[in-house]
Amino acid sequence: MKPRFGGVFLWPPNSRLIFGKDCSVFIGHRSFHNRFMTENLNADPAELAKFSELAHRWWDLESEFRPLHEINPLRLEWIDGIAPISQRRVLDIGCGGGILADSMARKGAEVLGIDLAGKALKVAQLHALEAGTKGVKYRETSAEALAAEQPGSFDVVTCMEMLEHVPQ
Repeated sequence: MKPRFGGVFLWPPNSRLIFGKDCSVFIGHRSFHNRFMTENLNADPAELAKFSELAHRWWDLESEFRPLHEINPLRLEWIDGIAPISQRRVLDIGCGGGILADSMARKGAEVLGIDLAGKALKVAQLHALEAGTKGVKYRETSAEALAAEQPGSFDVVTCMEMLEHVPQ
């Protein structure tokens, strides 16, 4: 029986992460309950501080975020090829300054970008406002908290270039 799920986690490429109503997680063909989903925050304060300090540079094409801008068209095409995003609810976990979230919204998705770095989210919101991007919202929350609050709410879930910054 195929499980009912709210999102597809796209990294690594052959993995699937599905949030259940009881804060369980389904990965690939294995299911388990994650006791950390609602108890602890799996974030490194030093990493959050680092990205908060860099927040003003997210949309500077000559900054340390230049590689993200350069690979973004490829990421967007890859995601859309695996899970078409037009007219779908998409969650972008660890969205930072919104580079990917913004481009998914421009492709017709209804996007919620979440991150724990509030300054980066403010930059993402400002960019969306200045660029006139419709269909994208940003929120300072963890994936664990959102999964508990809104299980099964998204058609596609992305988490790109973030896992290396998570302690566990």
